[in-house]
Amino acid sequence: MVTRAMADYFAGLNFGLIGSPEIIQGHSAQTLGGMATWHWYGNNPDGLDQAKLPVGDAFAAAQPTQPTSYNGYASYLSTVSDAYGFPYNDRLQSPLISITAGQTVTIEVLPDTPG
Repeated sequence: MVTRAMADYFAGLNFGLIGSPEIIQGHSAQTLGGMATWHWYGNNPDGLDQAKLPVGDAFAAAQPTQPTSYNGYASYLSTVSDAYGFPYNDRLQSPLISITAGQTVTIEVLPDTPG
């Protein structure tokens, strides 16, 4: 539980959500900084599905007057790729492979060799 809470907090720092004074229309009447982390990441503790905050509402959108209050590198990477750009990227973006029924995934495990 502590690990999850720390990861949510550090992700919030990177995304600029911690202390954000911005209100996202249609998402909540609270400021982003006043929300519980499960509002940001869509992981409702009641187990009910909830949409996560769009990544476009993070970074500069969350801290428009405080450009040092979010991870600028992560912000840039989120605009040019949906790949795993920084350690907590999966909280708002989903850089996971999508596989539909009937598709085949082949994984090749190479033998360990001395370097």
